[in-house]
Amino acid sequence: MVLSLLGLVLQLDRDGGGRQTGIVTVILLAFTALFGLTIVQLWRHTRTAHCATSKRLTPSV
Repeated sequence: MVLSLLGLVLQLDRDGGGRQTGIVTVILLAFTALFGLTIVQLWRHTRTAHCATSKRLTPSV
């Protein structure tokens, strides 16, 4: 992701922006948003005290 951002910045400096650079920017922003959402969901899933699914799947002794 960082390499894509660096490439985008270098492309903006060279071309001054354009259609292809705009498309890459939108894709990179969407990927970053989805990546952030995934991190939050995984972080929430590790806190299993509130998770009804983990309570059902945990074998009771």
